[in-house]
Amino acid sequence: MKLTIIIINLFLFGFLSGQESYIIEYNYTFKKDSLSEKNNTEKYFFINSDNGRYFLSESDFHLLENEKDLEKEYKGDGTIKGSNKNIKPPRLKSLLIDEQGKVTFFRNYFNKIKVKYDDSILLNWELTNDTITHNGYLCNIATTVYSGRKYTAYFTIDVLLPYGPYVFNGLPGLITFISDTDRNHIFELTKLSKENFNYMTNNFKTISKTDFKNMEFDYKTDPVRLLLPESNIINSEEQQEIKRKLKEKIKNDNNPIELKDE
Repeated sequence: MKLTIIIINLFLFGFLSGQESYIIEYNYTFKKDSLSEKNNTEKYFFINSDNGRYFLSESDFHLLENEKDLEKEYKGDGTIKGSNKNIKPPRLKSLLIDEQGKVTFFRNYFNKIKVKYDDSILLNWELTNDTITHNGYLCNIATTVYSGRKYTAYFTIDVLLPYGPYVFNGLPGLITFISDTDRNHIFELTKLSKENFNYMTNNFKTISKTDFKNMEFDYKTDPVRLLLPESNIINSEEQQEIKRKLKEKIKNDNNPIELKDE
């Protein structure tokens, strides 16, 4: 069974992934606090296009649209005000998937800092004999483990794309739903359309994974210093208040999707 999956995926990654252009929308539902029942939701986009396969946060998706006239105005709550909408920082990194299934994670810090790093994530999928109809698609069911959590995925061979949300790729069909066992992190397909959408990361600076993680930490704990190091928009007293609020947020944000490094 596992050998069959590998053979199918080599064919799909190499030949089918570039044939049609899709924009696939997913809702990501998650619990920031593992001790709370409160859910949060963000929207993400999977792009299958001629120039690559991307999983984009909503902010990255819309920053591309508003790139030329984005107002770099820090609002003090982790929000940068754009010309058409307020865009909050996403919980998950965006990523690019190559034809062998390897990934490049990247962050666009509101068009001020653009960085990326290459990584290799190999998921071992186990197929079951179970099927389910989900969102109008007949789906097969598979399980895997990623970064300390076990996941159950529904995938459909009606859409021959070996992809899904975030790092969850490699099945012989598109993932329409995936959740960890405790339902702390859930992705659900909400819309699929055949259209082209070009995105490039050529202007992103390649850094090490360690430097990337350090930058992520700085962004969460002191985004003013990271994004606007020479700015006088926010005075010292305001910065201290922002830091206090962010530390309070971080204390209650104890349930990341990655429990450990892969």
